[in-house]
Amino acid sequence: MKPPSRLERSVLVVDRKFCELPATQALIPLGYRASAVGSGREALERLGRQTFWALLVDCLLPDMDPLELVRETRRRHPEARIILSSQFGDFALAGRALECGVDAFLRKPFTRAEVAHTFSWLAGELPRCSLADPAVARIDDYLESCATGTVRQSELLRAVGVSRSALFRRLKRSTGHSLESYISARRLEWARHLIEHSDRSVGEVAAAVGIDDPNYFSRWFKRNTTVSPTDHRRAIRRQHETIDVGVPVPLSGAYSDMGSHVLEGARFAAEEMQHRLGTPVRVYPLDTATDPAIAAQRIWQAVRDRGVRLFTGVVSSAVLSAVTPVIEAAEAVLVTSAGVGAAENAHGVFRWALPPSQAVRSSLGPLLEREGGI
Repeated sequence: MKPPSRLERSVLVVDRKFCELPATQALIPLGYRASAVGSGREALERLGRQTFWALLVDCLLPDMDPLELVRETRRRHPEARIILSSQFGDFALAGRALECGVDAFLRKPFTRAEVAHTFSWLAGELPRCSLADPAVARIDDYLESCATGTVRQSELLRAVGVSRSALFRRLKRSTGHSLESYISARRLEWARHLIEHSDRSVGEVAAAVGIDDPNYFSRWFKRNTTVSPTDHRRAIRRQHETIDVGVPVPLSGAYSDMGSHVLEGARFAAEEMQHRLGTPVRVYPLDTATDPAIAAQRIWQAVRDRGVRLFTGVVSSAVLSAVTPVIEAAEAVLVTSAGVGAAENAHGVFRWALPPSQAVRSSLGPLLEREGGI
């Protein structure tokens, strides 16, 4: 059966960030029919009316566990490809997702080229070497041995040990590609590896994969990936840079409702920060249980175990007084709206709202002066 063309492949993006049409169009490669929703329930409604070739699901949905959506999609549409996206790199989540039937993962922030590469892989458009066929495996050995030179078919046939027609037939059966397209794909794979994992210049990478002209290499790379080598390297390096933010708030106890609202606000702010900077922002909730001692302990553990140096939250003056010495000792930064006390002279604590005492002085002071001290 002939595989569907790109224009026949419909993709559903389930992500609050990409639910607007311009954002979706910027994310999904050309040639795919894409639509987007911002919640799991909206996705289930769409799945009840339409079959999708693939789903791109964010790991933080506002209304349900994303794995619940994955399981329901698998039940309704077992042939659909499912890609889970996350900015956290959570291995425990990845393990559970694989058990539920997720086919691939994307680490945020990702580029359109990376989405295109994942789609091509899921569609079987990228070569997959069959280890069961030793002749095909020997092609890779030969290509690695002459990565910096010209690939000669006569030498390749001698190295593999089969006739030209047999090699072409077995390669086509194992990978679905001709010899020329397979060599090009392997060269592109090696070029991507060098760009992502070395500091070599574009010219040096071009020479390493057997292309003498750096300008031609850049055009060839962009034609096959949709981005230039320099832009690809920049995007990959942004993925490996993260900003970790600890959010010490009460998530249990008497003030848990307040803490949950502050945490949700911190997550919204992190999304905006990530969008503006192009750098992943990871949020770590730290349950203070409205206990100053627990709050200080949780912040110190975040500094010691995760290397977190940026914190926001804290909803009481008592907790602020307890955690300020920890923030100062760790040379960290805390942005909070909580009150007064030890934080008054702390270099690492910033209050973005007026504490009650200062608010009273600022509003009543001028009034009293105007009324003659009354």
